[in-house]
Amino acid sequence: MLNLLHEFKEWVVGFSDSPWAIFVLAINSFTESIFNPIPSDPLILGMAAINPGSVFWLALVATVASVAGAVVGWMGGIEVRSAVPYSGFSDWTRGTIFLVGRGFVLSW
Repeated sequence: MLNLLHEFKEWVVGFSDSPWAIFVLAINSFTESIFNPIPSDPLILGMAAINPGSVFWLALVATVASVAGAVVGWMGGIEVRSAVPYSGFSDWTRGTIFLVGRGFVLSW
């Protein structure tokens, strides 16, 4: 499995000097924020090494695509959660977990 992920990463990084590089960066950033285990960073580094003047443009594309993917993932989570019945957590249990977590964050 790790070998397959390594080969996929090499394939993605191979797009660094292709005309499809910006598109692949946007798609990779979008899917990375939902489910993709391959980060966009190696692709950004390869593209920035080829064209150093485009670093801010690459960062903007990656950021916008990642935020869009996060919104889609969040909406998908809401849809899945509304389709799945409660899994044994009562309202009291969920409230307790929230208060304990809130207390931890506030004390930290």
